[in-house]
Formats: sequence, C-alpha cells, structure tokens
Amino acid sequence: MSGSVNLVESAKNAFRPAKRVIFELLYVLQARRILRSREISESREMFLVFLIAYPQMWNTFKPIYDEAAERGVGVSVVALPRFRGGRFDVKKNEMLEYCMEVGIEAIPAFDCSTGDWLNIESIAPSHVFYARPYLQEYPDAYAPRKVSMYAYTCFVPYGDVETVPSPHYDIIYNREFLSKMNYIFPCSEPVREAVERDSLLLIKEGMTVVAKSPDPRLCQVAKSLNADKEDGVFTILYTPRWAVKDNPNLTSFFEYMAPLIEYVNNCVNVKLIVRPHPLAMDTFVKEGKMSWADVERLRRYMKLRPNLEFDENEDYIVSFSEADVMISDYSALVWEFFVSGKPILYTDDPFAIEGRLAGVFAAMYSIDSWEDMENALAMLRKGEDSKRDARKRELARYDLNLSCGEIILRELGIS
Repeated sequence: MSGSVNLVESAKNAFRPAKRVIFELLYVLQARRILRSREISESREMFLVFLIAYPQMWNTFKPIYDEAAERGVGVSVVALPRFRGGRFDVKKNEMLEYCMEVGIEAIPAFDCSTGDWLNIESIAPSHVFYARPYLQEYPDAYAPRKVSMYAYTCFVPYGDVETVPSPHYDIIYNREFLSKMNYIFPCSEPVREAVERDSLLLIKEGMTVVAKSPDPRLCQVAKSLNADKEDGVFTILYTPRWAVKDNPNLTSFFEYMAPLIEYVNNCVNVKLIVRPHPLAMDTFVKEGKMSWADVERLRRYMKLRPNLEFDENEDYIVSFSEADVMISDYSALVWEFFVSGKPILYTDDPFAIEGRLAGVFAAMYSIDSWEDMENALAMLRKGEDSKRDARKRELARYDLNLSCGEIILRELGIS
C-alpha cells in the first residue's frame, strides 16, 4: 500500500493536472509489466530498424542511419504504407520506392503478395526508431507496447515545437505514445526539460531515458546548404499547410495559391515552387475543397510552365537550395528553412509564438493579406531585406552540431 501511495504522490508532484494522474499511474503500471516480461539480451548484436512511411521525413533519421552504417552497425528501414482515410494504402509504398531510388536498404512492412505484415521481431532488431507519434499510423503489431517487449524503442520526433505547454507539444509528445518509449530525443533543450519532467515516473522506473541531442533535420539542412545559388532567377518556395478546419493553424492555400501563380506569370525571372504538406491534397479532397480532377489540372498546368513547379521531390532540401525566399503557413519546415538564413514570409501570426522560438518567428515577415505578400516580394526582389540582421542573430543561437548521428548513437551505448 505504501508503494501505491508514493506512486500517487509522485504523479501529483510531476506538475500534471489532476485528471492526468490516473493515466500516468496506468502508464507506469504498463511500463512495469513490460520491464518484467521483456526479453532483450544485452549481448545481442546491434541492429537498428527505422519505421517510416514518409520519404519527406527521412532527414529525421538520415544522420543516425548514415553514422551507424559508416561504423558498420546493422541498419534497415521498414517502409510502411501511408495511412490514408482511416486505412493503410497497401497498394502503394512511397517510402519503399524512395529507398530503392537512393540505395537505402529497406524492407516492405506489408507484403502485397501474401497479405501479411512483416514480423519485426523476426529480423532481431536491437533498437526500433519511430518519428511520428500517432498510433493509428502503425499496424497493431508495430505499436510501441508490443515492440518494446523485444527491442529498445526510440523516438526522434519529426518536428519541433515552439513552446511548452502548447497544443503542438501535447500532440507530438503525447503521453500514450511516449510512455512506451525507452529513448526519447527531443529537438531542443527546453522541450527536453519538459519531456523529462512529464516522464519523471517512467524515468524512475527505468523505462525511459530522455536524452540530449541536436535536431537531426537542422543538422542535415546545415550540412546540405553550403553555397548560394546564382542563376539570376528569383525563386519563391510556397509550403501551404494541410488543415482546413478544427486545427489551431489552417492552410493559406485557397487564399494565396491563385494570386501567387498570377504574380509569377506576370514577372520576368521569377519562379514559384509549390510544396504542399504531404497530407494537403488528400485533406482538401476529403473535406470537399477540391476534387482529384482539380488537383490533376493544377499539376498539369504547373508542369507546362517553366516558371512554375509542383514540387514532388521526396527530399525538401532540393527546393530549399533553389529557393530565395519561403512563403509558409505554420510548419516544422519553417525553422528548418530558417537555418538557410534566407527570408521567410509567414502567413500565420508570428507574434503568437512564445518561448524559445519567439525571436525566430519575429525575424520573419508577417503576412496578413495579398497586399502584404506582394509588397514583401517586391522589396526582396530589389535586394532589400530589413529582417536579415535579426535572422543572423537568431541563427547564431541554433545548435547545428553536424555530429548529431554520433551523439544519438552514443546515448544508445553504441561507441
């Protein structure tokens, strides 16, 4: 009984709302069950498995994968089919196709010929990496509560959050998912401190380690963007969000897409690259904002014009390198592009961002209307950039340690 009382008191002392205490206790009891039942040999050969469905998010894992492969540590990608419309789209595996294109060793999670999901335990992983914390996007056998019975589960989040607490923090670092993680690698020190506080009971139980690490994506961007382009073309990268309702940050696609195309068509030596969020077109069609015929017409139109591009490269760094400016809704890509030092026209409210990234967003241009957009683009095309010095000051605070793969492996005990 005294143990239970201490557990309750610990849960209350972890700065959590009272309604969450019972869930925290449940997570601890589940962790105890896993730790008692799991079978992981400390002498087993290191073999890292990366679970991923989106090629666009590969930069989250790439520095870790590359470092491990260079050291001769076993690595493999388990390529998941995308989760669309409440089901897995098993007919098309975009991640597997991408891996084949770039020479990454990968195994399909679903075998269309047999109708079976890969048994991950059968390939004897020592560590299994997750980037997205959404349980519905994994088949039940890949749920962390099951994988953690035979391998160490590791979470490297696919995106950072601007402040804690915030709705985005609660989504990306949701407790149900994180409570089954053995290693968590938050993208920044303030977020790490918050995750460590929230995971206090699990850390005490020996279930969870909240480790220090630079953001792998920022390191990858910094490593790749090492030269300015000089092609004489002013290139605009537009990255509209996916959400059209029931979300704290909605897309600007239907407000700015058509004016941007018209603007570029009326300019000389100006190019527009449009890279929607991976969920955007599916969501727009699902919510009745567009039809698939509309989407295809847009793609065909842009394909026929040399000054327009509908970016379907799996790696967004290709467009980062070409762009002179980004126009973006709220997105994890915003602070990744910020590492390039190039200007950003932000279509949401930058002053609503608090905490450690407040200065980053304040160093962006705030866009509330098409007039704001047109004026900002005209200014930047003339070489005027009033936010340049502010960006430089904020960029100096970034941790762009290019050895982040090495740091993460060291945290896992891989020397």
